[in-house]
Amino acid sequence: MSSKEKDNPATLSRFKKLQHLMNFSENEFRDLVVRPLFLLQGFQDGRDLCGPHEKGKDAIFVKTDPLGIEDIYSLQTKKGPLNLTKKANSNVVEAVTQLKTALETKVFLTKTKEKKFPIKAILCASGKINEHARQHIVEDVDDQRIGFLDGDDLIPLIDKHMPEFWLGLDAESLPYLKYITQSIESQNENLAISDLLPKDLTTGTATDKIFIPLYLYRIVAKIQKSSGQVSQTPGFENISVSGLLKKRGGKFLILGDAGSGKSTCIRRLAYILAQKGLQTSEDSKLPVMLRASEIAEEISENKEVGIAEICLEVTKRLVSAATPCFSIKDLRDGKVMIFIDGLDEISSDASRKKVLNSIEKFSNTYANCKVVITSRENPSLLTSNGDSDFLKEYVTYYISPIDLKQASQLVDKLQKQRNLSSENSKEIIRRLQQIHGMELNPLLVTVFVATSGYSKQDIPANVTELFKKYTEMMLGRWDASKGLTQQYHAPLKDFIVTQIAYEMHRREITNIELEEFKKIAERELEKRGHKADFKQIMEEIFRSGLFRVFEKSIEFRHLLLQEFFAGRGIPTKEILETLVSKYWWQRAIVFYFGNNPSEIGGIEHIVKTTDSRPLPEIYSASLTVGLALQACYLTEVKERIAIFKWVIESISNAKEPLQKHLVEKGKKSLTAFLDYYLFSRDSLALNLLSDNMDEFEQMLLKTPMSKDDIDTRKFWLIIGLIENGDMVKAEKLIRDFHPNDPKLLLGVHMGCSLVENLRITSKLNKQKSEHICQSLNAKIRHLRLQLLEEFKSELLEVQEGQIQAIPKEN
Repeated sequence: MSSKEKDNPATLSRFKKLQHLMNFSENEFRDLVVRPLFLLQGFQDGRDLCGPHEKGKDAIFVKTDPLGIEDIYSLQTKKGPLNLTKKANSNVVEAVTQLKTALETKVFLTKTKEKKFPIKAILCASGKINEHARQHIVEDVDDQRIGFLDGDDLIPLIDKHMPEFWLGLDAESLPYLKYITQSIESQNENLAISDLLPKDLTTGTATDKIFIPLYLYRIVAKIQKSSGQVSQTPGFENISVSGLLKKRGGKFLILGDAGSGKSTCIRRLAYILAQKGLQTSEDSKLPVMLRASEIAEEISENKEVGIAEICLEVTKRLVSAATPCFSIKDLRDGKVMIFIDGLDEISSDASRKKVLNSIEKFSNTYANCKVVITSRENPSLLTSNGDSDFLKEYVTYYISPIDLKQASQLVDKLQKQRNLSSENSKEIIRRLQQIHGMELNPLLVTVFVATSGYSKQDIPANVTELFKKYTEMMLGRWDASKGLTQQYHAPLKDFIVTQIAYEMHRREITNIELEEFKKIAERELEKRGHKADFKQIMEEIFRSGLFRVFEKSIEFRHLLLQEFFAGRGIPTKEILETLVSKYWWQRAIVFYFGNNPSEIGGIEHIVKTTDSRPLPEIYSASLTVGLALQACYLTEVKERIAIFKWVIESISNAKEPLQKHLVEKGKKSLTAFLDYYLFSRDSLALNLLSDNMDEFEQMLLKTPMSKDDIDTRKFWLIIGLIENGDMVKAEKLIRDFHPNDPKLLLGVHMGCSLVENLRITSKLNKQKSEHICQSLNAKIRHLRLQLLEEFKSELLEVQEGQIQAIPKEN
């Protein structure tokens, strides 16, 4: 049989069509079959015309008769068959009760302000309603207004009015698409990419009920016409996350910081595709979600396995199917879209290169299939020879930080899910963004709402304290229903998880064998005299929601959770000196100091032992120290000033050598500077900078050194002020800032653009930022032309600071 014959409704057996109808849940049957079928026959949807909370009806339809009178039809839908032998079963009894209620209840028509009884009450079943059941219902209800529609009645109506409903019926994708949709809606643990939410929040963050608009950005070349001349200039492409589905191209890379919403973006895209696939086969794509670390593991075990084989097995496993959910033809036709999360979670450059190579082979073979990868902004992704070669072929977008409106929307949606108080969300968000250690993002907002009574008093001093509160809740410390035993076990559970996280991070892995997990836990408990508690503690840890537990392995639900526990598990400050130059440990070290906000001695030890190291290691260490210093809010100001001076000096000293290294690796000169700026700026956001600017200027700018060195140090002081939102003092410094290297002015312009358009800040700061940008435009115009020149060989990816506008939802 040809594909056309196969897709022709007339060639499909009645039995197969009936089985297809009965596979739907009752809600799906109503919304995907009955409702559109009635609408296609000229009925109006009663949800739009009738009042809420109508009794005895699953659906209401209105149709105007030839005299202009609106008639009401009430429908009661049922999944499967309704049979009656000798005695009425519960389904038949329930149907009788509901039909009686529907017929006896008036329906309020909002258009005419009338209340009217239905002209017909129809029992609609996806299976067969046998003759005995029909007769029993008619006799019991005793009302001539009863009607029936079962599967046998519906099939010819569907054939006539919506034959496309049967297209693709023979495909095996429907169970998989339904599984993906339901799993994303319910936070199913079996998905490769899961939510980080407590169990009382049962709705997934990628669903319409929770999801807030997130945006992606990149630089593109725009055509401009002036005085009859056509020219190209760099511009900014701003798209919603869902807009990625419409973009041309085969490979996309989404970059963003921890908690910025990368995984949520992937789940959202998969959810949209799955829902569309359930509604129509036209232009639909089957989404497959994978973890980069899982691909790396598969490749390490079997060098011959490819992405296509991994996808086939994953889809089969999820729905326990004997046959694949898609075919090779689907791959060739681009009917499959692959989402790969967490490229940065592969710590080994060699393993990451193998994964990228495998993706490259897949894309070359199935060029019509889209592949979307997410990653944190890991410097090694851009400086490693293997990675940068592969990633040049990707269309790269960055996730923008959420603004006040988005954050407030998320708080409001989560608040409704948890029935919390309605205290002003904007004020909560303004204070929440001041938490030390992390920029405001969806994960931060979600964790805050999940762990609080939603009040200003719940806002912690730093992100470590927020995560500590969250993990304590998930581990059961505050579950009063479990009594004193639970309170007693809470510190033990926290200790065990911390030890295991540290061991996993030390090995640079994100997944560990389940048996080894248990052995480590049992060993640590035995050392401390708590071996008898092993079984109970393991059960409670596995139920906590902090982990994804598989048949033979276990992993944290979010890398940030592993980093949180691993950082708190760092045993001594002496060990810090061996870790501080490794990007893999950066966030964990920040959590370490967030857990010990008065431990300035640890940072002083890092500075002392790092100064004699090679420049690249000093630079990496300075980025981590700058971030960690922001978490040490309990240390004395003078101690932080001394260390911050070292941070600025170290980052400044790395400017020329780092850019030279990036150029040697194939980067263009301007792109190299932008990488240097983007990877460094977050480490300069120290809140005491504004109040001590005179002292910093004296220490950093008044000592004998070259003008270029002074320029670079002053640049980072300006950037620090911008990152802290002190645009008044930043503007004063900029007035006298005339660097030899104009790229520094471009960096200032980018930072001010971020404040002007994206940051949650005062009206005065936005005005100052706009003024600074306007004053610099003429000075950096030639750099825009240079930027365009570099586009000829590669698309330049930039951080959010370059973005000049965000599309807002009304």
